[in-house]
Amino acid sequence: MSLQNIGMLKNADQDAIDDLIAQAHFVRLCPFHTIQDMGTDALYLQGNRVERPVGYSPFIEARNFDPYCSRFDTAAIFFAKANMMRRDPGPGTVGHLNSPDQFRPNGVAALALKARALLYAASPLNNELGVKDWEEAAKANWEAIQIALQYGYGLLDFADYKKNFVGTTYTNEQLWGWNAGNVNYNTSSMSGIVNGVFAADKVATSGESPSQNAVDKFETKWGDPLNTQADRDAATALGHYNEQNPYVDRDPVSISMSSTIRLL
Repeated sequence: MSLQNIGMLKNADQDAIDDLIAQAHFVRLCPFHTIQDMGTDALYLQGNRVERPVGYSPFIEARNFDPYCSRFDTAAIFFAKANMMRRDPGPGTVGHLNSPDQFRPNGVAALALKARALLYAASPLNNELGVKDWEEAAKANWEAIQIALQYGYGLLDFADYKKNFVGTTYTNEQLWGWNAGNVNYNTSSMSGIVNGVFAADKVATSGESPSQNAVDKFETKWGDPLNTQADRDAATALGHYNEQNPYVDRDPVSISMSSTIRLL
């Protein structure tokens, strides 16, 4: 509706109009998140039934859905026209990280989410075209990295890494962020954001958002540790570990966690 009625907007300059057009395209990321959380079946939920078109393939449908390519590209084009590849001035400039619109998406974020969507499409859960899918994901991710560097984004020093999550309004590592303000750790809003680990009732709630590092803490089914490269090399020499298929012959608990990793 925003795109259909943008011509009715009065007293707005062209940059503002282009910014609104870009944001309208950007929010089409919602179906991508639906696919991530519930699979492509969720796109066809109608009432209590799942309606699938003839020839339905969840993987192909996921790939062809707009957020995987065209909408993010279009959003980035209009963000660039609106001079909104990032919302705030870059590092070393007055106003850096202080834009009142910092919570709104920008062109760099659009290309980064395109890269994320294509990587998801290339993963073993959704891969349809083999190496070609990975090549497309690699190109999109390289483009996203280059555009982020061009506009001054960068990783924080490790000592400051927690500033990305707490104690600081915004950091230069965040391509697109929203600050929740002052929130107590034991509130429902905090436990919703970071699973149940901050919940007041530790008996009833708990949670883990597993990273690859967390999965690596689980050994092979023979008990080989996999924490370091030396560990992995030793397990490989015994035929207990394959870097190209790292979830085979792992401790059963790590297998369930690795399935979650693939969905992230």
